[in-house]
Amino acid sequence: QDQIPNTSEQTHTEEVITEEETSIRQESNRENDIPNLSEQTIQEQTQTTEQIIIEHEHPIRQDSIPSSSEQTAQEEEEEMFNMSESSYSNNNKAAPLSGWSTVETSLASSSPPHQRSLHTAATSNHYCYIFGGYDGTSRVNDFYAYNFLTKTWSQIHPSNPTFPVVGGNNNGTGTPPSPRDRHVSIVHDNTFYVFGGFDGTSRVNDFYAFDLSSYHNASSPSTNNANSCQYWRKIRPSQHNTPPSPRHSHSAVVYKDCMYIFGGYDGSYRSDFQSFNFRTRRWNVVQPQHQNNNSTTATAAASTTSTGGRPPRARYRATCVVIKQYMILYGGHDGTRHLNDVHVFDFEHVCWSSLLINPPHPTSSSSSSTSRSMDVVTMPIPR
Repeated sequence: QDQIPNTSEQTHTEEVITEEETSIRQESNRENDIPNLSEQTIQEQTQTTEQIIIEHEHPIRQDSIPSSSEQTAQEEEEEMFNMSESSYSNNNKAAPLSGWSTVETSLASSSPPHQRSLHTAATSNHYCYIFGGYDGTSRVNDFYAYNFLTKTWSQIHPSNPTFPVVGGNNNGTGTPPSPRDRHVSIVHDNTFYVFGGFDGTSRVNDFYAFDLSSYHNASSPSTNNANSCQYWRKIRPSQHNTPPSPRHSHSAVVYKDCMYIFGGYDGSYRSDFQSFNFRTRRWNVVQPQHQNNNSTTATAAASTTSTGGRPPRARYRATCVVIKQYMILYGGHDGTRHLNDVHVFDFEHVCWSSLLINPPHPTSSSSSSTSRSMDVVTMPIPR
């Protein structure tokens, strides 16, 4: 009964409909009264109207008109960019990009590594190598290579050599490292190395190597050469030589013929700094010399000052990179809080320096359930 309109409501609705019909008819009649203009005339009128609207909404400011010198400089800059872009195209390379971009994968590529965290990566020649990690269910020990030239992924399936492996593991068949995460990986002399990590049960300090020669020379692989076969081998230190304690979440870099390991967690947070010499196959504890405020490292970087020569405090999950003769260590966690300090180790003078960087400075990497931050910060490099 409530849905049935009364007489007054029905009459009002009919009047509204009648008014709408009348308005529509009037508009239709006005359209019919418009003389038939040519398409060219209509287009000219439309362009004129659009130009008036644009000038009204966005008036041209006199100071926005470039001077002849500014215009010339802009033209020269555009010409240089076009030349650079042409050069990249001629070399079959993508034009330089600004900011982040997704790395392309060719349609001819094999499947990329499945989702994971706590894995490691290292580059050599035109390849990026990925090993191990945690996929959300279990630790893995698969090994992948991405070719930057062909934009393809491939999984590396090592072959077991039929001959004993010098410095190999117990059975001499080139068994790969056990599934693990939070390990470190580096490349030295065409060889991919893996040290330490956590295998799901315990921390480990085993050391493995994989020969990359056949991948770097894929056009003509030498399958008969023992030095280029695709196999894992376990690195054993020289006699009476002790490797670092079993640990995970440490950092590693390569400088000349040595791999350097810093910090990590072995049941305690560590600040030890150790090196492995690939020629002598010996581990050594790096004992830095005392660093004073007048040293090269302390004063070489612009906008930095030295705060003594003490090594970094104990931590894990720090990052380390090498540039020239320096290793730069940043951040990590000391068991209590996240860190954002910066330390530099001078390989030639065997000493540490702490750097106080002028703002902007990355914030500490404390995790939060309400926010996440991403800082991209540059810093001066010692010369």
